Amino acid sequence: MSERKIELMLACVNYARFLDITLPINRDKFDNIIIITTPEDKDTQNVCIKNKVDCYLTDIFYKNGAVFDRGSAFNLIFPRLKYKSWIALTDPDIIFQDDFREKLNLDDLNSGNMYGGTRYFVKTYNDWLDYKTGVKKLTDFENIVGWGCGFLQIFDYNSPKISNKSIIYPYSQQFVEADIWFLKVFHPDVRDVGKLPIDVIHLGDHGKYGKPEENGFFR
Repeated sequence: MSERKIELMLACVNYARFLDITLPINRDKFDNIIIITTPEDKDTQNVCIKNKVDCYLTDIFYKNGAVFDRGSAFNLIFPRLKYKSWIALTDPDIIFQDDFREKLNLDDLNSGNMYGGTRYFVKTYNDWLDYKTGVKKLTDFENIVGWGCGFLQIFDYNSPKISNKSIIYPYSQQFVEADIWFLKVFHPDVRDVGKLPIDVIHLGDHGKYGKPEENGFFR
């Protein structure tokens, strides 16, 4: 196995029902995992305790009237990473496949690149059961090739593209633009983002993060 390490970091606020499904599956695919949530979100904290995963609490997500400032939360926690090597940023409704580490192949990654993957939408809980039991295959579901978008951003903490370690991820009150701004730190022409044969599952439809009722998965 590669001596390089990769840590998973994600923000989970009021999404514990998803994290309760995804975290046990994703946990052993990474060398370390950090979950960020609010002091009020006890459900997420309990999922982390159950899975023996580090959980950090902050109220910075909504500071200064932000809709959901994930970037500032990430910047707060980056210094707490265990290895400070390769990092995967994702969401609590994302599941990594069993062959993730094999296809990632850390030894072949370029520190100057950001990497992404393909997202498959398993839109309902019944779809998820069908997938788990083999009734449906991954290729039966809709997919979006979103290289470097916020559902999966893989990068090197020590990349020369990141000059300011105190403000790695861009601030965005609206949340939705920040992932593209961050991608452009590595690749001003977003078509240059690293393309890896990595598939992930997104539980639910194209809903807005932070509003699980719009996701549709548990309806």
